[in-house]
Amino acid sequence: MKGPVKGIIFAVDETASHDGPGLRMNVYLKGCPLRCAWCHSPESISPEPEVVWYSAKCKKCNECSKACPDKIISFGRIDPELRNKCKKCRRMCLRACMNGALEVKGKETTALEIAEYAEKLAPFFRRSGGGITITGGEPAFQMDFTVEVLKLCRSKGMHTAVETSGYAQWKVFEKIAEVTDLFLFDIKHPDDKLHRAYTGVSNSLIFGNLARLIKKGANVVVRLPLIPGYNDSLQTVRETAGRIKETGVIKVSLLPFNPASAGKYSWLNLAYPLSCTKPQPVEYIKELETIAVNAGLEVVHYG
Repeated sequence: MKGPVKGIIFAVDETASHDGPGLRMNVYLKGCPLRCAWCHSPESISPEPEVVWYSAKCKKCNECSKACPDKIISFGRIDPELRNKCKKCRRMCLRACMNGALEVKGKETTALEIAEYAEKLAPFFRRSGGGITITGGEPAFQMDFTVEVLKLCRSKGMHTAVETSGYAQWKVFEKIAEVTDLFLFDIKHPDDKLHRAYTGVSNSLIFGNLARLIKKGANVVVRLPLIPGYNDSLQTVRETAGRIKETGVIKVSLLPFNPASAGKYSWLNLAYPLSCTKPQPVEYIKELETIAVNAGLEVVHYG
């Protein structure tokens, strides 16, 4: 007998408003095949639960190191090069920390549990035109879980959305599309060589999937996460707008740089790659949106 469909998530936000229409419940999945230089959620990259460290709560007692049988943690910090050696024993380091400075990001849950959680918020979804959004990480990385959650929520009349990098085999997106009302489809860079340099993967599969989703009749909003010095120049946005227009996309959303992820890097003892980087001025974002409109695209805002 087939058991419940399970997945690994690292967070749930019951009051999200920027990842689709209306009030939304965002479910954040672990695991991502990309390695974006500006990753907003470094805790989402690994597909496995992992220990994170909150420096503000740490009293520097080093009891965590004394408790760790493999001695890979010191004063709350796990060396990034040793992180993959964590055997996830019995999480002795967490029990040794009396100040709550250590926590596991990522837990196993079932699709049914998530759907039942979302159903409790259904009245708010109906009033606001909202629903559930599966994000990450990369939802396609946990295809079976993503599909089952969305199928269960849709059966209860909830609007469903998926935020994706677009990087997975077409058969994965074809299956997800059957239970998804809205795709929030990120495009990082129009140039394949630079896309490889910045994210670790080619963009050919991504643009191919985007075109096939449009041809299939899926409702897609392309999102451009604008990162200063990487992809937010006038010329780059002009080229990006042209390429996505060629796929048949109509709607686009431009996302200004958000520096709020800096603290997350300290959780994992990683250097923040965009220190001192500031969000683009509102006037500059409006100029980029004008480029998109001139390319024949409709600019969409959520929240």
